[in-house]
Amino acid sequence: MLLAGAGQAAAQGTEHLRHPVALAPELQAAVVLSEGNYAYFSVGGRRETEDFAGRRLALGLDYLNLTVGYEHNWNPQWSWGATLRYAREPATFYNRSAVVPGLLLRHRAALGPVQFGQRLGLEYAFGDEPYNASPFPTTSVYSRTLLRLRLDVEKVIRLGSQPNGLALRPRVSFEPALFLRLQKAELDADKRTVDFTSLRGEIGVQAGPRITLTPWVGIQTNYSSLVVQLDKNGVPTSNGKLNTSTPVVGLDLRYTFLSNQPSADWQQLPTQN
Repeated sequence: MLLAGAGQAAAQGTEHLRHPVALAPELQAAVVLSEGNYAYFSVGGRRETEDFAGRRLALGLDYLNLTVGYEHNWNPQWSWGATLRYAREPATFYNRSAVVPGLLLRHRAALGPVQFGQRLGLEYAFGDEPYNASPFPTTSVYSRTLLRLRLDVEKVIRLGSQPNGLALRPRVSFEPALFLRLQKAELDADKRTVDFTSLRGEIGVQAGPRITLTPWVGIQTNYSSLVVQLDKNGVPTSNGKLNTSTPVVGLDLRYTFLSNQPSADWQQLPTQN
């Protein structure tokens, strides 16, 4: 009986699906409005490295993200901001899309020789209804509230005597996105709390105060619920949970528009907004 129970528990474990490597290019533009005030824009997304039926691309991407944002620094440690993101998945016949406004609170502080950062974001996705459990990595597939907490550790390595000159910025970050709700829907009682996670490692190349080139690698995982499958005896063969992970190789390129030469203690935006 104990062995049978253990076998049944193992059979009802979470299912795991791993996709091939995806590519994630992004172009960014930041504008320094005044000391400690920034506006930024980005266009990017994800391109799968395997072909599939019904594939359609937007700007050469399977998943498209367009983002505008504003951030204000209260002091060197604290900042707040607002974002507006348009996400689209033209890769299938369903052509799903979503508009996602959000607010963010950021804290940065020295932790020994490195910089420790925390970013708390609250988003609401106005999106289309899902058609199946396939992952939609750029946003939620239907209207929902998301709470994002990103933790990162960064080291700035100056390669010259100029305070805003050439520098390397190695950084590691982890971000879970949690699905928030005040009440469960009757038809969606088993929706998972963790919606998405991202683990990312990068080396930003700061080529002066205006140009930043950031190659990065990461693992992005979607957490979804499926219909529980039964065997011929009516015994569940899974717990109805699916974790879909995708290795990602990305490259971010940012240009910062400056009206004046920045001061020696000028604080740039993080390599990952």
